[in-house]
Amino acid sequence: MAKTQVSAAHTLRRSTRHQHARLNRHPLLAQLLSPQLTLSSYHHLLKRYAPFYQACDQRFLQGIKVFNLDLDFTPRLKTGWLSQDLAFFNDSSPILPPELPPLLSAPQLIGEIYVLEGSTLGGQLISRHLEAQLALTASSGARFFNGYTHLTDAYWKDFSQFLERHLSHEADLVEACGAANQLFKLFAKYLDHDQSRCPA
Repeated sequence: MAKTQVSAAHTLRRSTRHQHARLNRHPLLAQLLSPQLTLSSYHHLLKRYAPFYQACDQRFLQGIKVFNLDLDFTPRLKTGWLSQDLAFFNDSSPILPPELPPLLSAPQLIGEIYVLEGSTLGGQLISRHLEAQLALTASSGARFFNGYTHLTDAYWKDFSQFLERHLSHEADLVEACGAANQLFKLFAKYLDHDQSRCPA
């Protein structure tokens, strides 16, 4: 089995660039960095994020156990962050996660985890905008986008090393890239169902 010549993280980033950019242009996400962002529209976005991320958290925890991967995902769970932000808006409505297609292999799982771990990097820019635009901080409505806060770089470095250990062969990396692109598409499709009901 052929080994890869460049880092797995670099290959995943390059392979998913188009789908990542397409998702970022989605109307519900594009507003996050807009000077017109309101508390109402931000709250609505959190409500849309929460079910999808809960589905992924559950999926990743189970998949890591099934495929016996050496990644402690518990500190990386993001549903709690979203619940904390929704509580800031006094929103305790139940979260009903969507169904996702079954995982068939460890590389597929790793590709999907890459998508959400990578989002913590972009979250740093968004969190600064949320503080400047809406006066939201990690302790007041913007816990999710603050991610791992000052530990973000360390968490990403650790995850990049995990990618190298498990995606050192080209076939596995190709499979992971395909799964990452598919999750980007699934997230965009999921957001599409609610786009017309986003408040101003």
